[in-house]
Amino acid sequence: MAFIAGVGGASGAIAVLEAEKRVFALGFLILEPSEFLKLLEKVERPVVLYTIKREGILSKKDTYTYVAKYGEFTILTKTETPLTLPSKAELIPVKDIVLPSEVQAHLNSIAKRGGSTSSNKH
Repeated sequence: MAFIAGVGGASGAIAVLEAEKRVFALGFLILEPSEFLKLLEKVERPVVLYTIKREGILSKKDTYTYVAKYGEFTILTKTETPLTLPSKAELIPVKDIVLPSEVQAHLNSIAKRGGSTSSNKH
């Protein structure tokens, strides 16, 4: 577990655990799907780019990658089931989202863990 100066007690431990779910790589904040949705709820009119890709060699599965802005940050998540996004969100489907390999590797690990909070389609 990481130590954060100035954070103590039970709330500090919770903050540290929450921070360990997030990865900041090459200017991208990579989040679990539930964390991605929490941040979108805080944005007045979020614009979300998303792509649906068929992945896998033997067991072809759809994966869903979502990208949005949160303040100055670009936030991303990936899941094997579609997320139910806030009704206020503008959804823009795109053919592909090209990311640096380090960022893509972190996103893939999130999708493999599961972590989707819903199975409702956009």
